[in-house]
Amino acid sequence: MLALLRAERPGGRGVRCDVSVKVRTVLNLQIPELTLTLPQDVRRRDAARCIIKADGELRSLGVRRVIYHRDFPLRGLFTRRGFLPADSTALLRAKAADMILYSTPRRERVLIYARFVTGHVLKAAEELTREFRYIATAGPVGVAEAIGEIGESRGAAVTHLTRDHAAADAAIFFDPPLEPIYLAARCRYLDVMGGGNIYGGAQVRRVPFTLRARGAAPPGYDGAAILSAALEAGRARPGDIRVPRSNA
Repeated sequence: MLALLRAERPGGRGVRCDVSVKVRTVLNLQIPELTLTLPQDVRRRDAARCIIKADGELRSLGVRRVIYHRDFPLRGLFTRRGFLPADSTALLRAKAADMILYSTPRRERVLIYARFVTGHVLKAAEELTREFRYIATAGPVGVAEAIGEIGESRGAAVTHLTRDHAAADAAIFFDPPLEPIYLAARCRYLDVMGGGNIYGGAQVRRVPFTLRARGAAPPGYDGAAILSAALEAGRARPGDIRVPRSNA
Protein backbone atom coordinates (compact mmCIF):
# COMPACT_ATOMS: atom_id res chain seq x y z
CA MET A 1 0.00 0.00 0.00
CA LEU A 2 1.20 3.48 -0.91
CA ALA A 3 0.46 6.80 0.79
CA LEU A 4 1.35 10.47 0.48
CA LEU A 5 2.67 12.22 3.58
CA ARG A 6 2.86 15.96 4.21
CA ALA A 7 2.95 18.40 7.12
CA GLU A 8 1.42 21.76 7.92
CA ARG A 9 3.11 24.20 10.31
CA PRO A 10 0.46 26.82 11.13
CA GLY A 11 1.17 29.69 13.49
CA GLY A 12 -1.19 31.37 15.93
CA ARG A 13 -2.75 30.30 19.19
CA GLY A 14 -5.18 27.47 19.72
CA VAL A 15 -3.80 25.24 16.95
CA ARG A 16 -3.39 21.64 18.05
CA CYS A 17 -1.35 18.77 16.75
CA ASP A 18 -3.50 16.58 14.56
CA VAL A 19 -3.48 13.94 11.82
CA SER A 20 -5.98 13.95 8.97
CA VAL A 21 -6.50 11.50 6.12
CA LYS A 22 -8.13 12.00 2.75
CA VAL A 23 -8.08 9.95 -0.44
CA ARG A 24 -6.80 11.66 -3.58
CA THR A 25 -7.19 10.58 -7.18
CA VAL A 26 -3.68 10.91 -8.60
CA LEU A 27 -2.71 9.63 -12.06
CA ASN A 28 -5.46 6.98 -12.10
CA LEU A 29 -4.66 5.89 -8.53
CA GLN A 30 -6.65 6.25 -5.32
CA ILE A 31 -3.96 7.22 -2.81
CA PRO A 32 -4.50 8.16 0.85
CA GLU A 33 -2.81 11.40 1.87
CA LEU A 34 -1.93 11.95 5.51
CA THR A 35 -1.41 15.49 6.76
CA LEU A 36 0.32 16.14 10.07
CA THR A 37 -0.61 19.45 11.63
CA LEU A 38 2.35 20.55 13.74
CA PRO A 39 2.01 24.07 15.19
CA GLN A 40 5.18 26.12 15.08
CA ASP A 41 5.23 26.35 18.89
CA VAL A 42 4.41 22.68 19.43
CA ARG A 43 5.73 21.01 22.56
CA ARG A 44 7.90 17.93 22.08
CA ARG A 45 5.48 15.69 24.00
CA ASP A 46 2.52 16.77 21.84
CA ALA A 47 4.55 16.31 18.65
CA ALA A 48 5.48 12.79 19.76
CA ARG A 49 1.81 11.92 20.26
CA CYS A 50 0.99 13.23 16.80
CA ILE A 51 3.77 11.16 15.26
CA ILE A 52 2.57 8.03 17.06
CA LYS A 53 -0.97 8.69 15.80
CA ALA A 54 0.27 9.13 12.21
CA ASP A 55 2.28 5.91 12.55
CA GLY A 56 -0.86 4.08 13.66
CA GLU A 57 -2.92 5.50 10.78
CA LEU A 58 -0.35 4.38 8.24
CA ARG A 59 -0.14 0.89 9.70
CA SER A 60 -3.92 0.53 9.88
CA LEU A 61 -4.07 1.35 6.16
CA GLY A 62 -1.42 -1.26 5.43
CA VAL A 63 1.03 1.36 4.15
CA ARG A 64 4.56 0.14 3.48
CA ARG A 65 5.84 2.77 1.07
CA VAL A 66 5.44 6.52 1.27
CA ILE A 67 5.87 9.38 -1.15
CA TYR A 68 7.03 12.23 1.07
CA HIS A 69 6.25 15.84 0.29
CA ARG A 70 9.47 17.68 -0.50
CA ASP A 71 9.00 19.93 2.57
CA PHE A 72 8.11 17.14 5.00
CA PRO A 73 10.38 17.70 8.03
CA LEU A 74 10.24 14.20 9.56
CA ARG A 75 11.23 12.01 6.62
CA GLY A 76 14.16 10.40 8.43
CA LEU A 77 12.08 9.60 11.52
CA PHE A 78 9.28 7.90 9.53
CA THR A 79 11.80 6.05 7.36
CA ARG A 80 13.39 4.62 10.51
CA ARG A 81 9.90 3.52 11.60
CA GLY A 82 9.73 1.37 8.46
CA PHE A 83 7.89 3.62 6.00
CA LEU A 84 10.34 3.49 3.12
CA PRO A 85 10.29 6.15 0.38
CA ALA A 86 8.65 4.92 -2.81
CA ASP A 87 11.05 4.84 -5.73
CA SER A 88 10.69 5.11 -9.49
CA THR A 89 12.37 1.81 -10.46
CA ALA A 90 9.38 0.46 -12.43
CA LEU A 91 9.17 3.69 -14.42
CA LEU A 92 12.91 3.73 -15.15
CA ARG A 93 12.82 0.12 -16.37
CA ALA A 94 9.85 0.76 -18.64
CA LYS A 95 11.08 4.05 -20.13
CA ALA A 96 14.85 3.56 -20.04
CA ALA A 97 15.40 3.94 -23.78
CA ASP A 98 13.16 7.03 -23.98
CA MET A 99 15.06 8.69 -21.12
CA ILE A 100 18.40 8.08 -22.80
CA LEU A 101 17.16 9.32 -26.18
CA TYR A 102 15.85 12.49 -24.54
CA SER A 103 19.13 13.13 -22.73
CA THR A 104 21.76 12.17 -25.33
CA PRO A 105 22.60 14.61 -28.15
CA ARG A 106 25.34 12.36 -29.59
CA ARG A 107 23.97 8.99 -30.77
CA GLU A 108 26.86 6.92 -32.02
CA ARG A 109 27.52 4.25 -29.35
CA VAL A 110 25.34 3.07 -26.47
CA LEU A 111 26.22 0.60 -23.71
CA ILE A 112 23.61 -1.72 -22.17
CA TYR A 113 24.46 -3.49 -18.92
CA ALA A 114 22.16 -6.18 -17.53
CA ARG A 115 22.66 -9.39 -15.58
CA PHE A 116 19.48 -11.03 -16.86
CA VAL A 117 17.50 -11.12 -20.10
CA THR A 118 14.15 -9.44 -19.40
CA GLY A 119 11.43 -7.91 -21.50
CA HIS A 120 12.53 -4.42 -20.43
CA VAL A 121 16.12 -5.09 -21.53
CA LEU A 122 15.06 -6.43 -24.94
CA LYS A 123 12.57 -3.60 -25.49
CA ALA A 124 15.23 -0.99 -24.72
CA ALA A 125 17.71 -2.70 -27.05
CA GLU A 126 15.14 -2.77 -29.85
CA GLU A 127 14.38 0.95 -29.48
CA LEU A 128 18.04 1.96 -29.20
CA THR A 129 19.08 0.08 -32.35
CA ARG A 130 16.89 2.50 -34.29
CA GLU A 131 18.91 5.50 -33.09
CA PHE A 132 22.47 4.30 -32.38
CA ARG A 133 24.89 2.81 -34.92
CA TYR A 134 26.77 0.70 -32.38
CA ILE A 135 25.43 -1.23 -29.38
CA ALA A 136 27.85 -2.43 -26.70
CA THR A 137 26.85 -4.89 -23.99
CA ALA A 138 28.38 -5.65 -20.62
CA GLY A 139 27.45 -8.40 -18.21
CA PRO A 140 26.78 -12.12 -18.77
CA VAL A 141 27.33 -13.49 -22.27
CA GLY A 142 23.73 -14.69 -22.49
CA VAL A 143 22.47 -11.11 -22.33
CA ALA A 144 24.92 -10.09 -25.05
CA GLU A 145 23.71 -12.91 -27.29
CA ALA A 146 20.06 -11.91 -26.89
CA ILE A 147 20.80 -8.25 -27.65
CA GLY A 148 23.09 -9.31 -30.51
CA GLU A 149 20.18 -11.07 -32.22
CA ILE A 150 18.14 -7.88 -32.06
CA GLY A 151 21.02 -5.80 -33.42
CA GLU A 152 21.62 -8.23 -36.27
CA SER A 153 17.98 -8.10 -37.33
CA ARG A 154 18.12 -4.29 -37.46
CA GLY A 155 21.54 -3.79 -38.98
CA ALA A 156 23.22 -2.44 -35.84
CA ALA A 157 26.68 -3.60 -34.81
CA VAL A 158 26.67 -5.26 -31.38
CA THR A 159 29.84 -5.94 -29.41
CA HIS A 160 30.38 -7.46 -25.95
CA LEU A 161 32.79 -5.46 -23.79
CA THR A 162 34.67 -6.61 -20.73
CA ARG A 163 36.61 -3.35 -20.44
CA ASP A 164 37.18 -0.01 -22.22
CA HIS A 165 33.67 1.37 -21.83
CA ALA A 166 34.81 4.97 -22.35
CA ALA A 167 33.77 5.02 -26.01
CA ALA A 168 30.06 5.00 -25.09
CA ASP A 169 28.05 8.17 -25.67
CA ALA A 170 25.20 6.79 -23.53
CA ALA A 171 24.63 3.85 -21.20
CA ILE A 172 21.80 2.06 -19.41
CA PHE A 173 22.47 -0.04 -16.31
CA PHE A 174 19.50 -2.29 -15.58
CA ASP A 175 21.42 -3.90 -12.70
CA PRO A 176 24.32 -2.73 -10.53
CA PRO A 177 27.64 -3.65 -12.19
CA LEU A 178 29.56 -6.37 -10.40
CA GLU A 179 32.84 -4.64 -11.27
CA PRO A 180 33.61 -0.91 -11.62
CA ILE A 181 32.74 0.63 -14.98
CA TYR A 182 34.43 3.85 -16.08
CA LEU A 183 32.64 6.15 -18.52
CA ALA A 184 33.77 9.20 -20.45
CA ALA A 185 32.67 12.58 -19.10
CA ARG A 186 30.38 13.12 -22.11
CA CYS A 187 28.48 9.86 -21.53
CA ARG A 188 24.88 10.18 -20.31
CA TYR A 189 23.88 7.15 -18.26
CA LEU A 190 20.79 5.82 -16.51
CA ASP A 191 21.25 3.78 -13.33
CA VAL A 192 17.91 1.98 -12.98
CA MET A 193 18.54 0.28 -9.63
CA GLY A 194 20.80 2.94 -8.16
CA GLY A 195 23.47 0.42 -7.22
CA GLY A 196 26.51 2.52 -8.04
CA ASN A 197 29.91 1.11 -9.08
CA ILE A 198 29.75 3.51 -12.06
CA TYR A 199 32.42 6.18 -12.41
CA GLY A 200 32.51 9.21 -14.67
CA GLY A 201 29.75 10.21 -17.05
CA ALA A 202 26.68 12.31 -16.28
CA GLN A 203 23.75 10.55 -14.63
CA VAL A 204 20.28 11.04 -16.11
CA ARG A 205 17.99 11.79 -13.18
CA ARG A 206 15.01 13.77 -14.47
CA VAL A 207 13.14 13.97 -17.75
CA PRO A 208 9.67 15.36 -18.49
CA PHE A 209 6.99 12.65 -18.38
CA THR A 210 3.38 13.08 -19.48
CA LEU A 211 0.50 10.66 -18.93
CA ARG A 212 -3.06 10.64 -20.21
CA ALA A 213 -4.82 10.15 -16.91
CA ARG A 214 -7.25 11.62 -14.41
CA GLY A 215 -5.65 13.86 -11.83
CA ALA A 216 -2.23 15.47 -12.09
CA ALA A 217 0.56 14.76 -9.62
CA PRO A 218 -0.02 17.12 -6.67
CA PRO A 219 2.58 19.86 -6.17
CA GLY A 220 5.50 18.97 -3.94
CA TYR A 221 5.42 15.21 -4.57
CA ASP A 222 7.70 13.14 -6.79
CA GLY A 223 5.68 12.63 -9.96
CA ALA A 224 8.05 9.92 -11.21
CA ALA A 225 7.43 7.83 -8.08
CA ILE A 226 3.66 8.18 -8.55
CA LEU A 227 3.94 7.17 -12.21
CA SER A 228 6.00 4.17 -11.16
CA ALA A 229 3.31 3.16 -8.67
CA ALA A 230 0.66 3.48 -11.40
CA LEU A 231 2.66 1.11 -13.61
CA GLU A 232 3.11 -1.43 -10.81
CA ALA A 233 -0.62 -1.30 -10.01
CA GLY A 234 -1.59 -1.79 -13.66
CA ARG A 235 -3.33 1.59 -13.74
CA ALA A 236 -1.02 2.85 -16.46
CA ARG A 237 0.80 1.19 -19.35
CA PRO A 238 4.27 2.13 -20.59
CA GLY A 239 2.73 3.24 -23.88
CA ASP A 240 0.56 5.75 -22.00
CA ILE A 241 3.64 7.57 -20.73
CA ARG A 242 5.30 9.99 -23.11
CA VAL A 243 8.86 11.33 -23.07
CA PRO A 244 10.05 13.89 -25.65
CA ARG A 245 12.63 12.45 -28.03
CA SER A 246 15.13 15.24 -27.46
CA ASN A 247 15.77 18.06 -25.00
CA ALA A 248 17.37 20.16 -27.74
